[in-house]
Amino acid sequence: SPIKLEVCTASVEDCVKAERGGADRVELNCALMLGGLTPSLGALREARASVRLPIIAMIRPRPAGFCYSRVEFAVMQRDAETALSEKADGIAFGILTAAGAVDLKRGRQMVKLAAGRPEPHRGGEARPVLAPADPPSEVAGAAMEATPGQRKAVFVLVVLGLAGLGVFLVRPGASGSAAPAQSPPASRAPAATPSPAVTQPPATAPAPAPGSAGTAGIYRWLPFTPSELTRAAAVATRFGDLYGTSSYTESATGYVQRMRNVITSQLSQVLARAYATPGVAGPRVRQKQVSTAASGISALRAFGSGSITFIVAIHQKITGTKGISRSTGQYAVTVSGSGGSWQVSDIELATAGNA
Repeated sequence: SPIKLEVCTASVEDCVKAERGGADRVELNCALMLGGLTPSLGALREARASVRLPIIAMIRPRPAGFCYSRVEFAVMQRDAETALSEKADGIAFGILTAAGAVDLKRGRQMVKLAAGRPEPHRGGEARPVLAPADPPSEVAGAAMEATPGQRKAVFVLVVLGLAGLGVFLVRPGASGSAAPAQSPPASRAPAATPSPAVTQPPATAPAPAPGSAGTAGIYRWLPFTPSELTRAAAVATRFGDLYGTSSYTESATGYVQRMRNVITSQLSQVLARAYATPGVAGPRVRQKQVSTAASGISALRAFGSGSITFIVAIHQKITGTKGISRSTGQYAVTVSGSGGSWQVSDIELATAGNA
């Protein structure tokens, strides 16, 4: 069958432009700077009245991961029912367990609710597309990809231009890097389940971008200045240090309190719940785990007006009754704000976040 072109949209205007540009269908979101969230009822109705294309409604109640509480999952079900009753042609969603595995049980419930079949999407996301004649089937995956193709292409061109002009973000081994000296073997843990903690001194801020005339020219087309990018990168690395630092003696409240100046209140609540999850807190206390961390920026993944997503490598050293272990995780960290006021609003595994 021919390849279908789907365009990820954040507004009714985006949907109209996608139809005019020849798209086969659209995925309607809001808040793409947070990875894409459930669109409003008004946006869905207006989009349905404005385009003839099939509309896939994103069902994601909040940023910061895909592990949902009982209440959040109930909200997702209601949102899905509402979207489908408003003539959405399908729904897109992603659900993980607290351990970071695909939540097949809840995924099947969403597929059954949609009375459709899951259509594999980039990153393994299960996208139940309404097809009443077909029986429900197994959910194939849960992580989402939600960045518009056009923005991604423009981003790649800009990054190539920056690299050609010698503008480097902080990365392990680079000059001015805030990354630690050692890079242990990589191992990934769920983004919403931080390891245990000890206070770590602030990471060194990345070196400002060179002030060449060519660099200034590039920044005319970017939604931030060199100094704003530097400050945003410093917030991302500082957060990485704090996120990966913990102790079995520390409460969830104490854990997020240390991050209060660099994270949003919404992300604080999400991280506190994840830190206190029995499956995470239990082993941490029993094994008397203490983790110290240092982080560095590996890449700049995406940006928009008021947000920048970095790929941050968090290097951890964990000590406990079972000895010492080291690990490195790659995370997509989204920093939102402007000027000198930046806060982390979302963190996900780099392999599960929006690219």
